[in-house]
Formats: sequence, C-alpha cells, structure tokens
Amino acid sequence: MSTFFTTNRHGYSVRFSPFNPDQFVVASSQFYGLAGGGTLYFLELSPDGCGIVEKRTHHWTDGLFDVTWSESNPEIIVSGSGDGSVQLWNTNLSANNGPPSMVYREHKKEIYSVDWSKVPYEQLFISASWDSTVKIWDPIRNNSLSTYIGHTQLVYNAVFAAHIPNTFASVSGDGYLKIWDILCYDLPIASIKAHDGEVLTVDWCKHDS
Repeated sequence: MSTFFTTNRHGYSVRFSPFNPDQFVVASSQFYGLAGGGTLYFLELSPDGCGIVEKRTHHWTDGLFDVTWSESNPEIIVSGSGDGSVQLWNTNLSANNGPPSMVYREHKKEIYSVDWSKVPYEQLFISASWDSTVKIWDPIRNNSLSTYIGHTQLVYNAVFAAHIPNTFASVSGDGYLKIWDILCYDLPIASIKAHDGEVLTVDWCKHDS
C-alpha cells in the first residue's frame, strides 16, 4: 500500500483522472476546514506501483472541499472552496503553485461539492453549496447558467447522471434526495424524503442508466 502525507493539510476529496489511471488529485484544507487555506495536490503512482509522486501543487486562500476533472480535457480541474468560490485550474498553463485560470464567485456560503458532466457533449459542471443551492456552469463563461433552488438546508453533494443527459441528483441536510433536469430549473423532477437525518452523499450507477 502506498501512502502520501498532506503535511499540515487535511484531505477532503480525491479523484482519479479519467484519462490516466495513474494520476489523481487531492483537495485539502488546513485546520480541518475550519480556518486557513487549501491545497490541491496533483499526484501520480510510481511506475513500480509502490509509491506516490507529487507532480505539482496549487494553493488557495480558503479550504478546498472537493475537486473534479474535466471529462474532455486532461489539463482542466475544478475545485470548490470554503469562501463560496469555484476555481478552474489549467495545469498546462499554470506554473507549479500558480493561481487558477478562472474563479467563479456566486455562492454565498461554502461549496462542498463539484462535479463534471459525464455526457461527452455536455461541457458543464455543477457546484453544491451550504447556501442551499446548486449552480450549473459552462467553463468558458464567467457567470453560472442556472441556479437550482429546492432544498431547505445545506446541500452537501450534487452529481451528474452517468448516462442520462441533462440530469443530476442532489442531497441535503434536509434529508431529501432531489433529481433535476438542468433545462427545467424551477422545480426538481423528483423529490424523495430519503432519510430522517442529513444526507451527505449520493452517486449514480456507472454501468446502467
């Protein structure tokens, strides 16, 4: 088993590259995400499979809680932060420790989840926030495309469907699972009381629609 220490940082999210099975990125925060900054670690399994190599790092002024890879460009990463901003990093353009290529600032509270659409022609990503909303973004635009309002408490996770276009699921501190069509942002297409307590995460089957 290989181990990598995020020194003075606490890991929040890890995602493998959809293009290279040996590459992955870790989103981390100082002081358990309660204060301080955040760091993205770009890591790679060593050729012998017995170690982890740090390829580069990027720092942000607030904690980083989640990260997702672009499904169309191996150089593009999106992260979500405790200051309510989304960062887009182009590793082909940014030097080691360099700033993000774009920063999107619309959420009013922490962003706890980001996810990139798995449908090839949908070059979109979503962000889920403790301000109770989910937003959808086109990476080449400065402003969000839509805001989805339906949860009454913190939204912890939002994930695109693996095989169904225009569709994502979200879960919240209100105990609800909601399914959304991105073209109909006024109301979810399904709203299910999944648990009596908070729901922290959700995922779709990758093998069946």
